[in-house]
Amino acid sequence: MKNKTKRLVTGIILPILFGSIGMTIISFIELNGKINLETTELFNHVIINIFIPFLIYTVVLGGVQSIIYSFLMEMQVNPKIKSNILVIIISSFLGALSTLLSGLATQSFLLFSIIGAVVGILVGIILRAMYVKTVNNPLH
Repeated sequence: MKNKTKRLVTGIILPILFGSIGMTIISFIELNGKINLETTELFNHVIINIFIPFLIYTVVLGGVQSIIYSFLMEMQVNPKIKSNILVIIISSFLGALSTLLSGLATQSFLLFSIIGAVVGILVGIILRAMYVKTVNNPLH
């Protein structure tokens, strides 16, 4: 797979995955102490009843946004912005912006915006590192 394709696929998949993980962690923290399950049962409960539904929800409501985000980062942001910090800030803003639909749909705009911004930072760091690595060493 070519470098550009790897970055595009990474930029589509990671926001969905990281967003789902973030919502799962928040839900798990809220559930802590409210349900009485053994460790294995609790893990299974979290995966089956929390993570998988959030993953499906994020794909349905965030899939298009992840595609747009990935293409913007690959075609506009990374090649045109030289400052790594500015790229991460733009990525964070795009992450927060992409959660607008989900936040408005659930009336949890602030929570979704924070998660989107954090996911934007994490994915932005990864994509920028991939971009810089391939620009500095195109054979890699």
